[in-house]
Amino acid sequence: MTITPETISLNYQTQPKAVASFFEEMLQRFKTPAFIISDPVSIVHRYHPQDTASAEVVALITCLMAYGQRPAIIKAVETLLYRLSSPTENLTTFLQHVSAKELSERLEGWYYRFYTATDMQYLLLTLGTLLRTYGSLEQSFILNVSTPIQTPTALSVATYQWNQLLRSTLLCNSNSPSLSYGCSYMFPNGAFNTSPLKRLYLFLKWMVRWDADISPSIDLGYWQNSISPKALIIPLDTHVHTQSLRFGLTNRKSKNLETALEITSILSNWCPEDPLIFDFVFMGIGTSKPTT
Repeated sequence: MTITPETISLNYQTQPKAVASFFEEMLQRFKTPAFIISDPVSIVHRYHPQDTASAEVVALITCLMAYGQRPAIIKAVETLLYRLSSPTENLTTFLQHVSAKELSERLEGWYYRFYTATDMQYLLLTLGTLLRTYGSLEQSFILNVSTPIQTPTALSVATYQWNQLLRSTLLCNSNSPSLSYGCSYMFPNGAFNTSPLKRLYLFLKWMVRWDADISPSIDLGYWQNSISPKALIIPLDTHVHTQSLRFGLTNRKSKNLETALEITSILSNWCPEDPLIFDFVFMGIGTSKPTT
């Protein structure tokens, strides 16, 4: 099936089978190893599999910087990592021992969109704190989780709690009563269901999903012992929301957690064990123009 104005006008409410067939066919087009090359996940693959701890850290940093066009995100992350490179330590070891003063010197003049050098300094200090305290980002995430997470509801609770842990740790490292403008975008505050926490759910997708049918897998699958792929929630950015409205996967105008869960529920009908496999379709449609 070709992407045409007609296929993009398909609506799940009136043509559920046609929409499902369209997504299945588009999945075969877009879910290939070639996807990695132009996507920010390519940066994480440079650390995989030889240094999974650093790959996790780079993945979170990259997802928190996921604003704008993919080439711009890749360039900004590469510039940041160049400033943090050490000839004697890997990234996680460096972050556990680096001082605020050294980070300030290394990051002087760095910025990306509304993230300043100071914002990034506090984030990196926060990641170092988590690594020293818990041993890994995964252990900090499952701190209050007694069994592997199997449902989107359970994941949404755990992700909200992790967001709050990240916020509180960042506040301690910034020695401030409130987060800066940039840091508040990294980790939004508010009631449980007000923010879709799209950057954290993108990070979790990278950490949990695994493509057994292609090599290399696009996502990395590090956290599958802690979180089941069927529990993942769609990273609800503006593009995914716009396409979901267009295809009738939701009628909700608000980009909040409830909307993300509604879209994810439909994706689960198509692939119960791995609903976010269809995230590749949303991303692929974003880079493909309809033919006329």
